[in-house]
Amino acid sequence: MRFFQSLLAKNVRHGRIEVLAFCLMANHVHLLVRSVDGELSEAMQWMLSVYARRFNRRRDRDGPLVSRRFWSRRITDDIDRLVVARYIDLNPVRAGLVQNAADYPFGSARCYSVPKGPPWLSRQALEDEACLLSGVTRFRPSLYSAYVTRALDENALWVVERRLEHGPGPGASIEALAHDGLGGLRTWMIEALRNADGVAEPRVFMSPDYAMRAVDVEADCETWNVARGRHEISAWLVMKAGLLRGACGLAFREIALRLDVPDKRVRRLLDRHRTLLLSNARYGELVAGILQRGLRALVGGCVTVP
Repeated sequence: MRFFQSLLAKNVRHGRIEVLAFCLMANHVHLLVRSVDGELSEAMQWMLSVYARRFNRRRDRDGPLVSRRFWSRRITDDIDRLVVARYIDLNPVRAGLVQNAADYPFGSARCYSVPKGPPWLSRQALEDEACLLSGVTRFRPSLYSAYVTRALDENALWVVERRLEHGPGPGASIEALAHDGLGGLRTWMIEALRNADGVAEPRVFMSPDYAMRAVDVEADCETWNVARGRHEISAWLVMKAGLLRGACGLAFREIALRLDVPDKRVRRLLDRHRTLLLSNARYGELVAGILQRGLRALVGGCVTVP
């Protein structure tokens, strides 16, 4: 693992990447990097190739060491970067290797736990974030563990993993929406639905379990049905479908399984959701409120919302 760190350092010296956070596990690697001149693919290919050759030579083996090409996605804003850094740093904690991220010897959390780390680690961005969150102007190592490596709850963990696997989706960032009021969030959701269809990538801001529980809390207070032609349909069911698509990023088939409805009914539920957002002020405020609370839960209180 130390050899892999030396390869990271060499890539940094050559100006291919800047490393903000890392975690080297036994069978995989997580990196938070800035691609300086768009050479991320070249940097990764070189590192993995050199590492594989050395690994094979030392163990008298042949053949590929890595089963598939590396995967990457773009960080959308400062909050996205912070949440991803937490996810990376907490990998060994979730794996049961250590109790505190700073105790793991092959992760950046340990580097940030001391005043001065390796010269190839670009510390400024995350140190500035820790200072901003704590309200101080000068970084201390204790701030990193207090504000950056704060534990991720199940909702945030699902969101990070989903965004890593499928991407965050287009449009507004976590940071921009977290600062928005209920009216702005409702407007954003209407615009997002206008631009979305069964193919377009939706946004990922909360877990399905969080969305479903949030609607159930509201539904416990009353039964609320809305007209659909000559029939009535539960507004809460419509709301769940809308949030699962617009805020959780689920595909139509995933929504059908979650709600235990036929696939073809999902589109009708989403059409009704769009109509209610446009025409029913109370419905729009409830949906925007759930999205707002989900965003606050995701960032863990890191953003001050007026």
